[in-house]
Amino acid sequence: MTEPNAIHQQIAEVEAEIAALQAKLQQLHQQANREAPSSADNAPPLAGIRIVDLSWAVFGPLSTQILADMGAEVIKVERVEGGDLGRQSGSFYAANRNKKSVTVNLQAPEGRDLVLKLCETAHIFVQNFRPGAIERLGLDYDAVRQHNPQIVFALCPALVKRGRIARAAGKI
Repeated sequence: MTEPNAIHQQIAEVEAEIAALQAKLQQLHQQANREAPSSADNAPPLAGIRIVDLSWAVFGPLSTQILADMGAEVIKVERVEGGDLGRQSGSFYAANRNKKSVTVNLQAPEGRDLVLKLCETAHIFVQNFRPGAIERLGLDYDAVRQHNPQIVFALCPALVKRGRIARAAGKI
């Protein structure tokens, strides 16, 4: 069994190593002309990142939920009538925690405009509609980029975009 004094000595040595590493990190930040994060700053890694999430069905919501768990602000856009189709199952709650939610009629011009307004301050736009659907809604890559040229436009399709099964939603 290790004596208490030996354990305290090891703790002191590790704390000294940590202090030396923090000093070295501070020095490297200064050399890189960057402000070093304060030790009191325990923000999650994706704090300050905003995501507009139009995804539904497991893959998309699960992807954005992981980002929300890491501190991103995820704004889930759902249908006015009934919300996300996944709300009928328990999987919705497992894949949509830590998100904000808003219901929007995407087929109305006002709904499209609201989503585009959200995109103006977002970093990432996520959708997994069938091929052609997002274009019909006026929320395709070009429309979103007109409102925010820096946005990352992420597609999480359940089906391929081209080929013989591209438009076979629900038939496979």
